[in-house]
Formats: sequence, structure tokens, C-alpha cells
Amino acid sequence: MTASPNSCRYCGVDEREHMQRWKPTASWHTWTPPTQDQIKQRMRDRRAARPARHVNVQDRLRAVHADAYAAPEDPRCATCHRDDCPRYWRIQDRLDRRLAARRALLPPFPYDDEPPW
Repeated sequence: MTASPNSCRYCGVDEREHMQRWKPTASWHTWTPPTQDQIKQRMRDRRAARPARHVNVQDRLRAVHADAYAAPEDPRCATCHRDDCPRYWRIQDRLDRRLAARRALLPPFPYDDEPPW
């Protein structure tokens, strides 16, 4: 386990639990605030030690379920209220490409070809 970013400069114990400690490099000492470099390094260490988030079946179902219900009306630009607005379709195409890229990162579908509902 890594030390919290604001723990003691010498021994890595939080201020609340510190009291008086002995360390060979600092002998008897009270809590001493860490340097900015120590804080930065400890934050990097904590981030590196964080486990990777795995996408499970529930996350996959939640993502599919959120996209299952389309709007009840035809797509139309909210600014000019036209169905053939080039700006709207350019933005929609970009959103569709991002959605396809996100879906490609999901694990393979655990069921047959049809959804579970």
C-alpha cells in the first residue's frame, strides 16, 4: 500500500496517527509536511497501483439498454428544425462513430445473437 499524499515526509504515516516516531534517517520526529515533489510522486504511485476497471456483463447490458430506446420522433435539427440540415447530420455521424468505437471496446456478447430481453 502506498502512503497517502499528505503523510509524513520521513516515514509516510498520516498526521492523525503520527505522534512521535523514530526513523533511522530522521531519528525521533514529529509529523513533518511532505515536499511538493513527494506529494506528486505519491499521487502518481497511488494512480499506478489502482486496479484496472474491468467491463462486466452488467456494464455491457447497461450500455445496450441505454441505447435501446430511440426518440419517438424523426431526427431533426434543434436549431433550424429541418430534417436535411447538413450540420445536424455531420454531428450525428460523428456521435455514431464514437458510439461504434465505444461498443467495440466492450467484451464479446456473452449470449447468442439476440439480446437477453
